[in-house]
Amino acid sequence: MYIEYITPQRVADRTVTTFKSTGGPYRPTWLIRTSDWQKVPGTEATNGYCTLSYCWEQSGEKIQRSNGEYDLLDRGRHKITIEAREKRKTRRSVRYKYTRRSTHVTYEVLLKRICKEFNIDYLWYDKVCINQASKEEKHREIKNMHQIYSDARYTIALVPEIYVDDVQEFKTVDWNTLNTEAKETALAQIQESLWWKRSWTLEELMMSTRILIVGRDAHLWCLAESKQVKGFKENDFISNDMLGFKDKKEKSTNQVLTYAHFRTSTKEHDKIYALANIFDGMTSIEIDYDSDISVVMNAFYRQLAERDLSLMCFGSILDDEGTPKDTSTMGSYNLPSWTGVAGLHTQYFINTVAIDQRNGYTIDDNMHLHIKCRHYTLSSVTKYQDYGVFEDDERGKQADINYHKIITSLDDFDSDSKSALDWSIWAMSDATSCVPTHYWKPDHSTFDHPYIPLSLTEDCSECVIPAVLFDSTRSVTIDDDDPPTEVFKDHDYLLPVLKKLENAYKVIGIMEARHFQFDETRSDPQEFLEKLFNDLGSISEELIIA
Repeated sequence: MYIEYITPQRVADRTVTTFKSTGGPYRPTWLIRTSDWQKVPGTEATNGYCTLSYCWEQSGEKIQRSNGEYDLLDRGRHKITIEAREKRKTRRSVRYKYTRRSTHVTYEVLLKRICKEFNIDYLWYDKVCINQASKEEKHREIKNMHQIYSDARYTIALVPEIYVDDVQEFKTVDWNTLNTEAKETALAQIQESLWWKRSWTLEELMMSTRILIVGRDAHLWCLAESKQVKGFKENDFISNDMLGFKDKKEKSTNQVLTYAHFRTSTKEHDKIYALANIFDGMTSIEIDYDSDISVVMNAFYRQLAERDLSLMCFGSILDDEGTPKDTSTMGSYNLPSWTGVAGLHTQYFINTVAIDQRNGYTIDDNMHLHIKCRHYTLSSVTKYQDYGVFEDDERGKQADINYHKIITSLDDFDSDSKSALDWSIWAMSDATSCVPTHYWKPDHSTFDHPYIPLSLTEDCSECVIPAVLFDSTRSVTIDDDDPPTEVFKDHDYLLPVLKKLENAYKVIGIMEARHFQFDETRSDPQEFLEKLFNDLGSISEELIIA
């Protein structure tokens, strides 16, 4: 596949981003000196270096060899297009004539042009900086990639799908986000791009602290919160939720898996090796492309679960219209239900996992998770039957929130009940990014709400909730301040939901046990869990989760 780069580029940001950082102290083994495109020792870059993030298949034509491996053939069909503006004076006015001149080049020449225009002196580019013929060097450098990207001055990501042809969008502000409309367009195009769908680019993105995303005709900056500079007022999910994961003080497994389970790779082992780099320190996975993929998968998820049970914090993959938001790429590996590959992980930090047990859990050789704790059976769990049922209903037209679309016909509910159910749906969707698919109406006053929402990956009329509590935490900030000022934390207490199988249970989603408004005093998670299961009259036994 060949790409086009149009210059001069337009800037999609509202603010001009400049910084003098040299990045971290780490230096890769090799770098490219861009002035003469020579491979030099990394130590030469005393003032820092940049890293390249790109889709391998967009750098040329993919050719399959006889052994099944793939190569890239670059026939020099990438395109650099130079836009020129010619000033023409008439008697009454000044007019401009715009012209374009295109040249076909190799990918290397295209990179040279980008480095020159963005003043990049040293670049880490895997194709050149890793000896592709040396298995030992490749494995060593792969294990160091989290360090390579996190210590760079910034990463430059090539996303040729970004194309904002309406000049007015660069001048117009979206007042919901305070970004330019051009940036909103670019962010939407990023999520549909090949770059967004690859496993390695997820690792490169989450390990980077600053990223310059270069499209076909426009570019934009994203900076991790810890690296934002004075005057930077951009507001986007990449800056807020994804960059600088390595340095985040508050981070949990679910925050990565919410993206990772929908990524692809040329070699299936790379789905895990890229993830293992993100979780450096939590997992220890040796690079071996000859090993059985099921062995690699199981070893990785076992190590994650032994450190952090937030990988069980996931819900339905459906959107509020009842259609899948994305397609999992992990469904063919026969992984246990507690890995969450059948659903969508919540996106916010799981601050506390409180477990009612005496204490500990184990994972056996069959990848079954054993946990002895109290649990309670929810009877008469009701499914939202009809997506879009309120579309032509007067209540739906007057609704302030879109989540009316997923509620079934509620003719037997009074108006207060409708409002209560609406609120529970909105609260859970807002807190987890997982749309509720079911609800449960408690027959006692243990819960503070008459309708308890559940987000499930499959139907279940009788569900089991174990005494495992997830405290989902997110910070809410005022964006008008410089730097932005944190004003409060929002908390939601979530419980995993299990479905009974013949000889075990499976995790099928989450239930919201309690939503704390910012002005409410939050109860201690462990005390909340104790009281909840005492009030429910739960029983205790070992649960085997397949």
